Amino acid sequence: TGGKTVFLKAIALLALMAQAGVPPTVGPESTVPLFDRVFADIGDEQSIDANLSTFSGHVANIAGICDESGVVLGLISALFGMSRFWPLRLISKAYVLVIRGTPVIVQIFFIYFGANLFLGYDLFPRSAHLLFISIDGAVLAGTVALAINEGAYMSEIVRAGISAVDGGQMEAARSLGMSYTRAMATIIIPQAFRIIVPPLTNEFVLLIKDTS
Repeated sequence: TGGKTVFLKAIALLALMAQAGVPPTVGPESTVPLFDRVFADIGDEQSIDANLSTFSGHVANIAGICDESGVVLGLISALFGMSRFWPLRLISKAYVLVIRGTPVIVQIFFIYFGANLFLGYDLFPRSAHLLFISIDGAVLAGTVALAINEGAYMSEIVRAGISAVDGGQMEAARSLGMSYTRAMATIIIPQAFRIIVPPLTNEFVLLIKDTS
């Protein structure tokens, strides 16, 4: 625990040094120790702890929003991919192929910068207002991009989970007079959710790394 705390403080210190414009080395003309100069500009150790706590809270909030949105997008994409209508299957396959085949940083740049160029207006302004919440446009664009990226990976996880449920479950539900939609909602998806929880947890851990 102690080593982890020191490591996190070192990362936070480097980030705050970069933000404050403090060089990582001390020139020969300077007689002030490096850490004294840093703490003089960005505060004491308590300030670093507070900033680190705030940073961790933001990462957790963004990761939670992206994960929940990704599960919804993944479920929709998985159902599209298992549909009898080929246009829906094509949309699902193209979505998964493009998103999983390109780096997430490229997707973030494309959504924040490329969308404005293609549409001709600022899709994500500097400051966006959602109901009573004001959020930075770059943060909103990054959240949307990560949610879309997460949805592509969740699509395959959900599809695999649904496919892992025994086919006799659907046949039994249909023989009882249930419609396909009701059988999926009440019989298949609840059983599939138990299967997708482990890979869902892995994706959430990776998402926290991406949002940081």
